[in-house]
Amino acid sequence: MINIRQENPEDQKNVYEVNLRAFGRKTEAELVEKLRGADGFIPDLSLVAEEDGKIKGYLLLAEVHVKTKDEEVPALALVTLAVLPKAQKQGIGGLLMGRGMELAKINGYNIVVSSGHPEYYSKFGFTFAGDKGLTSKLNSGSSFMIAELSPNALDCVKGEVIYPQVFYAV
Repeated sequence: MINIRQENPEDQKNVYEVNLRAFGRKTEAELVEKLRGADGFIPDLSLVAEEDGKIKGYLLLAEVHVKTKDEEVPALALVTLAVLPKAQKQGIGGLLMGRGMELAKINGYNIVVSSGHPEYYSKFGFTFAGDKGLTSKLNSGSSFMIAELSPNALDCVKGEVIYPQVFYAV
């Protein structure tokens, strides 16, 4: 049985390995490492999927802001959703996404941005961010997506998504 729980310090080496193996490169693993000590990191939104004492997947949501003409609106970015290759297509990513979105709402967030595969993330309510009036210097195109965690969360929120500086250093 898969247990979704908050990451703890003892998990960090295994989380690095999950990201490395899931993506086949260091980019996501290094970004997670750098984010842990940076603005925007929220320990409650750093989740592992564990089965039989082994970490099979990882999800991290970090705080970003949408800069409108009048204010900065807090939002979250889906930094990574990673599942070990041998554990993929077993629902682990869906469990992590479900719990992550639930905790995002509990923590008072209404907006989550992502850069990922439109076909996959649309299953979780993500749509093209440009259609909702959002831009980003970091993301663009059809992979720049947004999910509203509350109805009409973006009705009065149009502008640029601002990521913590660490996102640009990887």
